Amino acid sequence: MKKICLIFLLLVFYSYGQDIGIKTPVIRNLPENYKKIFLNFFINNFKNIQPYNPENKFDYIIKPYISSIAGSYNLCIDVFKAQKPIHIICISAESGEQLADKIINEIPKEIEILHLQKEIPIKRVNLQLESISPIHQKNIKITSHNGDTLIEYKEILSPPAKAVISFNKVIINIDTALLNNKQAAKLMEYLLNGYRIQGILIKKSE
Repeated sequence: MKKICLIFLLLVFYSYGQDIGIKTPVIRNLPENYKKIFLNFFINNFKNIQPYNPENKFDYIIKPYISSIAGSYNLCIDVFKAQKPIHIICISAESGEQLADKIINEIPKEIEILHLQKEIPIKRVNLQLESISPIHQKNIKITSHNGDTLIEYKEILSPPAKAVISFNKVIINIDTALLNNKQAAKLMEYLLNGYRIQGILIKKSE
């Protein structure tokens, strides 16, 4: 019995105690600012992940590829062991919110060496956009200037609704709010950290 328990503990340690190096994500058709956001998210939220350094020896190395096609996202993660590819997982998502959900919920199930350090709670909040653009729609979606859809269509709210996240000097084209690269990266960071947008307030710029 003692031997069985020891083997079990060794297996648990082996599964959860591996050193993982993550290479800088490759970004295509997306704001370059996303690169740092995704890199930091994996390092800060998954166990045993460190920035890749060729001088260090890692049990595993992972390399994310993140791209956008027609507004949707595609994320692939290559997994290497002893410099040889052993696994690749790809997921697609129609919005940044959906992408964040899949990274949090599906990636740990698909790649057995990746384990979240702790649960990422979902926080449902409103977002405020300040813009000089006239609004004639009841619903609006949010994209980066590259065209990737961070937030699918959400209802435009009226006061006294309050917002937790806000961006100013936003261009709104009919039913689409366009965030600059810095704003888009910040919103993506919020999404990865569990924030989900319920509705959107529009504040008229003076």
